[in-house]
Amino acid sequence: MAALKELDDPALVFEGILEVAEKMKLDIANFYIQQFRPKIVAHAAQYERVKFAEFLAVERRLGEDGLRATRNWLARHALNNRSPYEVFAKAFSELLAPTLDQHPPEVSPNIT
Repeated sequence: MAALKELDDPALVFEGILEVAEKMKLDIANFYIQQFRPKIVAHAAQYERVKFAEFLAVERRLGEDGLRATRNWLARHALNNRSPYEVFAKAFSELLAPTLDQHPPEVSPNIT
């Protein structure tokens, strides 16, 4: 702010004031996020469950299977009658080290 007092050009002063106001706005937003973080964290899982259920309901109304990509992803690893533990372990290990031809459900280029 002290540097703004030394400027003679009104346009530069106004630009500086807007920059300071933008930083103040971000600072206030960060303060509120910090204050409400415990409540946000406490309700995040329930919120995600509700939104996911809403997504699946919309998919059903449209005649779509909202879990088709996930089912296909798990089915790729369920071959050879593995145990459920092994199926999940193989599927999730693919998320950590995917190959070029393997895509997790969220990024499947074409769902079949």
